[in-house]
Amino acid sequence: MWRTTAWIYHSPDLWLISLSSDWTNWITIADKNLGATEVYEDGDTLSEANSGKYYQWWNNYGFPFTGAVTTSSGQVNAQNYWPWNYYSSSTFITTNPRDSSWNSNLWWSVTWTNGAMKWPCSEWYHIPTKSEWQTIINNWITMWAWAFDWYVNFVSYLKMPLAWWLINGSPMFSDSYWYYWVSEEYNVNYAYRLDVDVNPKIDVQTYAWKNAWFSIRPFANTPVQPDDSWTVLYPTS
Repeated sequence: MWRTTAWIYHSPDLWLISLSSDWTNWITIADKNLGATEVYEDGDTLSEANSGKYYQWWNNYGFPFTGAVTTSSGQVNAQNYWPWNYYSSSTFITTNPRDSSWNSNLWWSVTWTNGAMKWPCSEWYHIPTKSEWQTIINNWITMWAWAFDWYVNFVSYLKMPLAWWLINGSPMFSDSYWYYWVSEEYNVNYAYRLDVDVNPKIDVQTYAWKNAWFSIRPFANTPVQPDDSWTVLYPTS
């Protein structure tokens, strides 16, 4: 039987989390960050298994959660890349802008389709837009899953570990900030991000240097309505 109550649900078997604030319109996300193999539970020790890999905006290579990486201060000429001929390099470019050609269609800011926004996600998933993350936030507020931008429930109910972000290959603000890339750029130097931090704030209107190193949470191309086999994450019993 289909779930018709407007709450947050989890299917460990399908690796999905679905939520709705009106019983009709659903939005579905992966239950893990890109590159993770285990679902994060609030209070778990952070690791690559439950936190996933890190990504620079428009580079589809997943950098490790810990450990040394190869870095370079040289720009890349990415004029011959596009969403289906994607750029992937294990070299972490520290300069900004990283692309000397200023190609805006590397990570989907020109071709606005789920197919174009797929990489580096698996089939049937994509990197979310600002409006998709804003829908999550709006639903969150409507169903009273937070108060006054309180981030703690966001971390817990969406299985989003609060860890850190990196820039130039170095960790910043350990256990204080957790940023996620959005598929839209602000300009040649900056791209939008989802902020989850301890100010407290949850926001998708701010932006970051494209040479920063953030996480990705894939969104399902097609929302999935939960059935009785799904676990209720919110409200808690």
